[in-house]
Amino acid sequence: MKKVFLGLASIITLILFLGQFFSYSNGLIDLVTDQIPSNCFLSYPTLYTIFAPFFLIADQITLLSLKQHISFIVFLNMGWFLIRFYLRWGEPFNLKLVLKEGGKLLLFEVLLSLIYAWAILVPRPMAALVAKDADTLVIDFHSHTQNSWDARKSFSIEKNLLWHAGAGFHATFITDHNVFPDLVPPTFKGVQALRGEEVSLYQSHWVLLGLDGVLSNTLYDGGTEGIEKFLKDMKKLGRVVFTSLPEYWFYHWGVELESFIDWGADGFEIANSAPQALDFPMEFRRAIIELCRKRNLTVVGISDNHGWGSTCYTWNLMTIPGWRSLARKDLESAVLHRIKMDRFGAVQVVARIKHEPRPFGIARWSDPVFQIWEVSRSIPWTLMLGSLLWMWFPLVFYSKFSIKK
Repeated sequence: MKKVFLGLASIITLILFLGQFFSYSNGLIDLVTDQIPSNCFLSYPTLYTIFAPFFLIADQITLLSLKQHISFIVFLNMGWFLIRFYLRWGEPFNLKLVLKEGGKLLLFEVLLSLIYAWAILVPRPMAALVAKDADTLVIDFHSHTQNSWDARKSFSIEKNLLWHAGAGFHATFITDHNVFPDLVPPTFKGVQALRGEEVSLYQSHWVLLGLDGVLSNTLYDGGTEGIEKFLKDMKKLGRVVFTSLPEYWFYHWGVELESFIDWGADGFEIANSAPQALDFPMEFRRAIIELCRKRNLTVVGISDNHGWGSTCYTWNLMTIPGWRSLARKDLESAVLHRIKMDRFGAVQVVARIKHEPRPFGIARWSDPVFQIWEVSRSIPWTLMLGSLLWMWFPLVFYSKFSIKK
């Protein structure tokens, strides 16, 4: 077993060193230009650096798409079977062996489940985005509290703002499902809460900003005709409306998107941190970006945070001079005004570098290998060294203890 651990540790060490050799200059990517941004960077808390491998694993689990989760679990189980087969090679096959290995497999699955539960449920230090310009506002346009039916019931507005503070945001729109937010407190840990609503209509969700009160979705929930009336009415009222992922991809991909624009949609989410939305193909994202560029619409990346997980995938940067001195209502007005005026150029969308999911064939099942490679290229050397120490120190200690014994 010691040889197996040494072999795995050596492979991971090689990948980490190669990753640093071919490293990105930043762990972020601009989703519109596909370039590494120079105006912001990721900052890791001291506790994150000390326990680097554990928090990196939890982050990567949280950043996986639905299909990537399947690939990851299959990959780990296949690795387990290969290791156990190697260790048991040459032993007689009998009921005792089957029961023994079955018990170890069960323990492995329980451990994997506990790791998943920890990554999703337990708060932990987060990688935070830091903007270099003081006039840059880091903002989220779509997040939830316990007032949404599918959110964590303990996820109060304070916990929502605490999560956003940990990720480096300055402001977030609270957009609960078909509910107008009660912004108490309006500011917490330096993050301002702004008003919004996620309106559920026929096979679609809409992020509605600039509200004075709740908008009843029952007024418009009547098929495509209801969507048309909703968008036209919101345009007359001067509201800002974004089309939400993954619904427009699942149910309205094609000519209907052009209709949404004609009826009054102000922009599209091009990145959403929900597992289903993270499967949004790169080529589709690029198609939406080009459509928004052509029609001069705003693109945004959103957390869609419901209280699960302590990892942020995407941030929005807006240049609003003097935003730090603005009261909540004035900041909200400034953000919406900038979107209305600058449209496609209003928001810069950046995201953590990760291996994008591949939809077909062997590319999907090799996904975990490329995910590890992208992590090794995107983390700073401090996290790499921290990971190596946690991996090699126990192995060296175990080897010396075994020799003495």
